[in-house]
Amino acid sequence: VGKRATWTSVRAPWGEVAAGSWDTRIAAYASSWPADHPGLLTYSHEPENDGGDPKLFVAATKRFYAVARPALPAGVKIGPVAMGWTFDPLNHSTQRADYFDPISAESCDFAGLDVYNPYHFPPAGNDPRWWAAPMKRLIAFLDWCSARGVPPAIGETACAQDVTGASGNPDGTAAKIQWVTDSIAAVEAAGGLAFCYFDTLVNDDLDPSALIEAQPEFAAAWKAAAAAHA
Repeated sequence: VGKRATWTSVRAPWGEVAAGSWDTRIAAYASSWPADHPGLLTYSHEPENDGGDPKLFVAATKRFYAVARPALPAGVKIGPVAMGWTFDPLNHSTQRADYFDPISAESCDFAGLDVYNPYHFPPAGNDPRWWAAPMKRLIAFLDWCSARGVPPAIGETACAQDVTGASGNPDGTAAKIQWVTDSIAAVEAAGGLAFCYFDTLVNDDLDPSALIEAQPEFAAAWKAAAAAHA
């Protein structure tokens, strides 16, 4: 990967980490990072998707940060990653307050978000509001980061291929290009550290049409936008 930053996510049981049982392994892992290689490190990404006790997650995260930070090279940043739904204006749960507010002041170097455009279109046709929803989540997240003085980073994003004949939306590709152009620009303007496209079928529910190679026009726009903000 040359000098490209490496973003690594690691997991270990919250209770054991909070109790200090993983201290030796955490310190050894953190010290194993090459001194000259930039990177981002996340512990237990998308914790709200795991369904565990948020207080235990917060305790484990604080312990992980305290042990890992002194051993990490200066070029490696550490921070949490949340689900896109957690920052959706329509989400009135306490997930954000329970899982992330308590650690946002713990000197994390960044905060991350996984935010996707929908993989499948509504049966009744492609509602343009579907494209707006991810941007609303992103803006809410960027505002949250700004209020806490924490740089943002996007860990996962992707767009499904538009099926014009089925959705009746001839502007699907244009909407996707607008999304990726606007979102990359917004993250950079907010002092963002990273923006990643989740180009894999590792998730069982990922539409194969979301792969970059399945969307030549969108892929070209993605690469151009990324290069413009490199």
